[in-house]
Amino acid sequence: MPKYTYGGQALIEGVLMRGRDAIAVALRHPDGSIVWATERLDSGFHGSRTSRLPFVRGLVVLYETLIVGTRWLVRSASVAASGEGIEIGRGAIALMLGITLTAKEPGEFIPKLEALGRALPTTNISAAAVAAVSIGIILVLRKWRPNWPGILIAVVVAA
Repeated sequence: MPKYTYGGQALIEGVLMRGRDAIAVALRHPDGSIVWATERLDSGFHGSRTSRLPFVRGLVVLYETLIVGTRWLVRSASVAASGEGIEIGRGAIALMLGITLTAKEPGEFIPKLEALGRALPTTNISAAAVAAVSIGIILVLRKWRPNWPGILIAVVVAA
């Protein structure tokens, strides 16, 4: 078995490389320059004896890969879209609550709250309940079990 294992993931206008303890990311900025960053993989679960069991180790790596990969994919999309004046993440609150907006969501905070308030009667109650339960699970697990994968558990319960 090799001492070091490396893997990678394509990003929008960039690449993410993962090593045992850290990741490195390089992205092409809209102005043509290359921006890069490194990030340590500090999962408290890595050092435990249980984390070296084959099945458990695979679950931990899968969870980290999904979370880290998705986070950097969204960041790379945000960097790529910044050159076109697009803001990634618009409409996330309305989508989470199942609200139907009749017009384009405004960019400023107060007009956005007013638009969401006017659209409250269109709320999908089941979507709002799933969102509330998921947020509750994440917050409770972060408080009482910070090393547990709260987001993954919330997604599994919501599904």
